[in-house]
Amino acid sequence: MTGRSAVFIHITTVTSASSQHLHHSEQSQSQTAQTRSPAGRGHRSAVFLRAKFDWEIRLRMSSIRVLVVEDFAPFLEFICSTLREEPDLQIVGEVSDGLEAVRQAEKLKPDLILLDIGLPTLTGLEAARQIHKLAPESRIVFLTQESSADVVQEALNLGAWGYVVKTRAAIDLLPAVEAVLEGRRFVSGGLSCHNFTDASPRPPAVN
Repeated sequence: MTGRSAVFIHITTVTSASSQHLHHSEQSQSQTAQTRSPAGRGHRSAVFLRAKFDWEIRLRMSSIRVLVVEDFAPFLEFICSTLREEPDLQIVGEVSDGLEAVRQAEKLKPDLILLDIGLPTLTGLEAARQIHKLAPESRIVFLTQESSADVVQEALNLGAWGYVVKTRAAIDLLPAVEAVLEGRRFVSGGLSCHNFTDASPRPPAVN
């Protein structure tokens, strides 16, 4: 079994376990149930809507435009299906290598880029360096297997708005998008205990 297949199986397991936990939480009226309940989803949609209106002044668009960069097809489908849960998020591109990510970022000027690190032709970190120059207003969230504190720090130094570890994507992906749209940095749970520094003047998200 390849490392990526193992990650995807882990994601599927986490998703299934999370669903069972949420069902139990709904019965007990816990806070987790409120987050996943229609009211919780309504709150998240309201966050996206507020961010959308803030950006419409500049973008003159009706939705948040997202470019997804991921070379493992099953995980790409997982990301896209998760984003489609939110009607205010519009996937404008799906690419599978770093060089094409740079090209599409320059062409599309998306509001948000979900970017893997382990990509063919060009690593996600190098792609981010180039994207920052060509599409500086696009907000980058790394979505990757890499959990090394040094790699996370490098990503933040490049100006990334968020860093999500793939094994926590079922839990962290939408909250990360929400935080970034509110102008806050997001680092996956388990990594946020590290004392990361950030060259960009934005407040950290509370995960």
